[in-house]
Amino acid sequence: MPLSCAVYTSFPIFDNTGWNPWDYGQALAAQRMVRSLSDLGVAVTVLPSWLPHMLLVDEFVTDFKHHREASRAARQRLQARAFDFVFCPENILPLAFLDTDVPVCLWTDAPYIAQTDDDYLKYLDRNTGKTGALNELLRQEKEVLAACTLPAFASEWAVSSTQP
Repeated sequence: MPLSCAVYTSFPIFDNTGWNPWDYGQALAAQRMVRSLSDLGVAVTVLPSWLPHMLLVDEFVTDFKHHREASRAARQRLQARAFDFVFCPENILPLAFLDTDVPVCLWTDAPYIAQTDDDYLKYLDRNTGKTGALNELLRQEKEVLAACTLPAFASEWAVSSTQP
């Protein structure tokens, strides 16, 4: 029997101009596998490719106000309809504040823990004083991965990066 899936992302799932080809392909594949694919709403209005640049913005990485508000709205949509699972095809931020009993599947290609050796993130830490913000992202990522019913990774590198 086909499943009913709620998709939660940082950009509108039914607008392919906001997706890179890989993510859009993932959405189309999910749509073929489920009875109903519903958009829970936009978690934040920043494309995933802009996330490293957004570490420079205090409000985005320390307050998380946008993520909390979007998660409250998404939770209301989840409660209004029976979904079999929630699918998040990007990173942990959309799920960080989503409080739900519905099983969650996270698909990601680059967990934050895997990016901590990246020269750009080291540069941000040294030059912006955002070490605390990165640590907060890593803490949230651990919680989201622990709470996920099914974390799926796009590479062995991503899997090995999240192992203790």
